[in-house]
Amino acid sequence: MELLERFNERVNRLETSRFVEWTSTPRTQPQDNDALAKDWLALRGLHKDEFDGFILNFRFLIQDRDGYSVRRLNEFYENLPSSFVTEKERFAEIYKSLKTYLSERSFIQIDNKNHSNQDFFETIFYGGLAHENADKVASFTRLTHGIINGIVFYSFANVLFAYLKHFVAIRDLNEIVIGKIEN
Repeated sequence: MELLERFNERVNRLETSRFVEWTSTPRTQPQDNDALAKDWLALRGLHKDEFDGFILNFRFLIQDRDGYSVRRLNEFYENLPSSFVTEKERFAEIYKSLKTYLSERSFIQIDNKNHSNQDFFETIFYGGLAHENADKVASFTRLTHGIINGIVFYSFANVLFAYLKHFVAIRDLNEIVIGKIEN
């Protein structure tokens, strides 16, 4: 149950983050002008530290090291007893939906090739945002320091929010499971 609670805590932190607040604030002026003049995170009102805080909490939900990533929750749900059949099926639907989205073709090409949303996400995430994997750094730099850097940012944010939508659905399901376990 601690695994579900820790996952839920991170989702709550993401959902109430200043970055999410910034993305839902209406804009009256185009954002790309600042980005084109500087770098991909130079958008009016976007504070890099707040974005980094979002990414730090996000990492816990996709990387297995801390034990409560989506993949670890998949294992947890698969091993629940048969009295949780509805919850197991619902988790499987959410997990499949996320995997389907990630396998779809990305709007952004990398090195003039079409890639999936997962490939695009990993290039940005592991190429210089959360890590600097040697095989992704050059692509990350081209995408985030070129003329399309504003488009890259918004495309990446779309992937983050697709993940977040699934995380929220999992959190809500976790609450049901926690309640059922406690009773």
